[in-house]
Order: sequence, then C-alpha cells, then structure tokens
Amino acid sequence: MRFTVALIDPSSLRARQILIDTDAPCTAEKAARLAGVPVKPDTELAVCNVPVEHDHLMSEGERLDILSSLLIDPKKARALRAQNTRTSKRANVARHGGKHQLAK
Repeated sequence: MRFTVALIDPSSLRARQILIDTDAPCTAEKAARLAGVPVKPDTELAVCNVPVEHDHLMSEGERLDILSSLLIDPKKARALRAQNTRTSKRANVARHGGKHQLAK
C-alpha cells in the first residue's frame, strides 16, 4: 500500500511530502509515525483536507495531511494587514485623466 504524508517542516517552514510504502494496513497515526512525525493526542490529522481521527485506516493513494497549529489568530493577522495598508495612503488621483487634466 502506498500513500503520501504531507506536512509543514517547522524548522524551515517549507512543505514536505513523504512517500510511504507498507504491506500491512495502517492507521493515520501509524502512517504519521512512519514518516517520522511525533504524534500527540492533540495533533490534528486530515486525509485530502478532510479531518479524520487517529484510528482512520489509510487506503491506497490517499494523502495524509499533518495539520500544524496556527502561529497567529486569523482575526489578528487580518487586523495587522489592514493596519499596514492604512499607513501608505495613495493620493486620490483620477483615472485616465480627469477634468483638471483636460483644462490645460
């Protein structure tokens, strides 16, 4: 049975995919351990972006996603992005020439 384990490497913050090939049936938790990922009870797992339990039996060709915890609250991240765009206000310029440009 072949399947893929996908995760974000915490040291480099890059996505990694590890191909697992095993003969015996495998649960999602065992598949993560085969890929070298330490699995805790609160670790979230998903198969093709659909959340699953740790005892989910993996099937041929599935992709197990190891979901990482959020580094920042999404609401706070959005507020910070909005705050950064407010600091660089653009002058109100008419598009394609305005009346003030035609008067010349």
